[in-house]
Amino acid sequence: MTREDTRSKILAVTCEILDRVGENGLRLSDVAKKANIREASIYHHFASRKALLEDAQIERFRSGYFVTVALVNEVVAFSDTREQWESGLRKILQRTFSEDGTRRRSIRASALGYAQSSVRVRSALAVLYREIFSRMAEAVGEAQRRGWVKKDLDPNVVAPLVLGIVEGRRLIETDDLFPDPEAWNLLAADTVIHLLRPQH
Repeated sequence: MTREDTRSKILAVTCEILDRVGENGLRLSDVAKKANIREASIYHHFASRKALLEDAQIERFRSGYFVTVALVNEVVAFSDTREQWESGLRKILQRTFSEDGTRRRSIRASALGYAQSSVRVRSALAVLYREIFSRMAEAVGEAQRRGWVKKDLDPNVVAPLVLGIVEGRRLIETDDLFPDPEAWNLLAADTVIHLLRPQH
C-alpha cells in the first residue's frame, strides 16, 4: 500500500468512526485497529490527533456536497427538455431531504461547528464552498443556456441560494415535533423550481 493509500485509509476510517461516535468518542487506537496499522503509523501521515480531526472534518464536509452537485450536472447533461430538467431537479431535492440527506446535513453542520474554532478548517471550507458554488453555477448556467432557467438570474447567485435552502432544512430536523416535514420538502422544491422557471 502506498503512503497516499495509507493516508486515505486512515482518513476514511476516521470519518466513519466520527460519524458513529463523534469527536469525543474517537480513539486513535480504534482508528489504527480498523485501518489495520500500528497507532504510531498515524503520526507518519498526520502531525497530531487535531490535524487528523481537521482533515476528517474537511473530508466529511466535502464528500456530501460533491455528490449532490454531480447529480445536478448529470440532470442537465441528460435532459432534453425543461420538463425533464425540472423533474430531475425535483428528484435531487427530494433525495437531499431524505433520511440520508439529514445525516449528510448533520455531518456538514458538525464540520461547520468545528470550523468556528479552527482557522485551518474554516479556510478549507471556504475554498470548498467556492468550488461547490462554481460547479453548481456551471450546471445552472448550462440549464439557462438551454432556456430552462430565467435569463435574468445570475447562476453564481442561484447556486448558494439553492444550497442554502437545502441546508435550511436542518432547522426543522432539530425538532422531532415539526408538524409536517413533507410539506416543507414540497414547498422548498416548488420554490426552487418556480424561482428558476422562465416565464413563457
